[in-house]
Amino acid sequence: MKAAMRSKARLISYGIQLIKRIREHLLQPGFFKFVVIGGVNTLSSTSFALCFSIFLQTNAAFVLGYLISLALAYFLNAKFVFKSKLSAKKYLMFCVSYIPNFVINNMVLLVLYNLLEFHRFIAIALAACIGLPVTYLCVKAFVFGKHDKGV
Repeated sequence: MKAAMRSKARLISYGIQLIKRIREHLLQPGFFKFVVIGGVNTLSSTSFALCFSIFLQTNAAFVLGYLISLALAYFLNAKFVFKSKLSAKKYLMFCVSYIPNFVINNMVLLVLYNLLEFHRFIAIALAACIGLPVTYLCVKAFVFGKHDKGV
């Protein structure tokens, strides 16, 4: 019984420390710059997706808009958030670090648009916003790391 309580206490302590560490990362100036650029990226992704949805199925239009805006997001983040030189390797890592965001966005789009029948604009915009904190942490950890200046 005591071992189970100690285990539970360790788990709670670990959870509290994890929340504190995540909060520390998200309350930095780099995160707020990332949010602003995320807003620009969301607008570009959403705009591209809406334009493409005129002649493509909405989910396909979202994917195409997402891919085009990814290049813009890499450029803006490298220059203004992380103050890092552009490189093909970092761009590739940036694209890979956006995979969780892509999965989250598509799951949200699937639920909101396909299942709950939200208007396509609302579904696309919400899908583009929901994965923001996860994406920031992935990009920061896997692409730009601690050595870059903007974080």
